[in-house]
Amino acid sequence: MKVFVNRKYVDGPWGGGNGFVKNIFNYASSFGYVATNQLGEDVDIIHMDLGRYGSDPWRVKAYKEFSKHCDGTIFVSDWTREWFLNEGWLCDNTFSIYNGVDKEIFKPGNKIDNGKINIVTHHWSNNKGKGFDIYNKIDEFVGNNVDFTFTYIGRPQNSFTNTNCI
Repeated sequence: MKVFVNRKYVDGPWGGGNGFVKNIFNYASSFGYVATNQLGEDVDIIHMDLGRYGSDPWRVKAYKEFSKHCDGTIFVSDWTREWFLNEGWLCDNTFSIYNGVDKEIFKPGNKIDNGKINIVTHHWSNNKGKGFDIYNKIDEFVGNNVDFTFTYIGRPQNSFTNTNCI
């Protein structure tokens, strides 16, 4: 079986969509598939990166049209799946495969016990719609609660005052 992917991945921290595509290429062979960026008649499965769907009505309309011709659709989250279904997605066979971490990089190590609850998150996008309203509330919360710390890994909006940014 051959899987066409309409996006090339890059090495490094380029966000969840990139990680999802990279995982398709890295793990396809363990399931008997070959992943490719070359579209041809021998392709059995097409993976379409849906991109920034919410801000582009033309794309939403195009993707809904594509959904008429799908035998099945994989979404990277239940939230995304529900969003598309609410927008009129026409393929009934849908499910989610969650993007996980690379276990070669993220693995259990020595824990540091500083007597506090340490909140850690990451996001490579600095798009305000990616949870910064919540991150700002956590930043304010940890500033008023000495039993907590907050570490943000990624590209912050430069609005944190009580958060360790990496």
